[in-house]
Amino acid sequence: MRSVISASRRTDIPAFYLPWLLDGIHSGSVRVANPLNRAQTKVVSLRPDDVAWFVFWSRNYAVWLRNREQFADYRCAFHFTITAANEFTEPGVPKVEVAIAQAESLVTHFGPERFFWRYDPIIYWRDADSVRTNHDEAAFTRLCRELGAMGVTTCTVSIAALYRKTVTRMARAGVVPVELSSDARRVLVCGLRDIACAYGIELRACCTPDLLSVSGVEQARCIDGELLTRLGGERVSVASGSTREGCGCTKSVDIGDYEQQPCGYDCVYCYANPSGRRFRDVTP
Repeated sequence: MRSVISASRRTDIPAFYLPWLLDGIHSGSVRVANPLNRAQTKVVSLRPDDVAWFVFWSRNYAVWLRNREQFADYRCAFHFTITAANEFTEPGVPKVEVAIAQAESLVTHFGPERFFWRYDPIIYWRDADSVRTNHDEAAFTRLCRELGAMGVTTCTVSIAALYRKTVTRMARAGVVPVELSSDARRVLVCGLRDIACAYGIELRACCTPDLLSVSGVEQARCIDGELLTRLGGERVSVASGSTREGCGCTKSVDIGDYEQQPCGYDCVYCYANPSGRRFRDVTP
């Protein structure tokens, strides 16, 4: 059975490391370190005969789109995180209108069924005496309207997990993250669900199990073996590939690296980027 290649949950390969990936495609493989034991590495074949799908994850597909012909021998699917691009929480990510244009290009070339919109993670924080958030209802509504018109049918959401790294980084930025009550989380997600539904989009929850108690919100399967089998006409693994509580993913091979390929966006809530460009985490 050929592999599903995830590129990548660990970093933004399409935005920052596409030359590395293209080198791997041309040579036939890449070497990937075990994130839990970096002394262990494995060679992952990228030969078309060994790859059933590439599933990409990114906030910016500009470079990938300029090189899309390099992937003519592969089936490709796309997770695209598009939020309101809050300058504090997600510095440097593309503006909404730029992301929408990229989304339209991906949908035009590959179809809406291979396009997975992510509006996540949502986070709240206290700044002086006010509570702020990177969620923008007007931007979310616009995204639902424009992506829905392209034929996009799903939106994956999550609420940021307040890991120690996240709390530490935000504290060094002078703010304190706010953990929403159960009732507040339900109100938030009900509102998102209703807006999305108005534009024909189903809301899905990623690694946020309590959100599944909201009627009409399904569990996200960001790597969905059944869907990929149906779209590609070739059976891929449907065995569990869960990585966190509430993860519905099936098996894939992730080729990213937290340390050697740090994400360039430096989102303040990120738990995956040990370089900590702006909010260096020196917690033991």
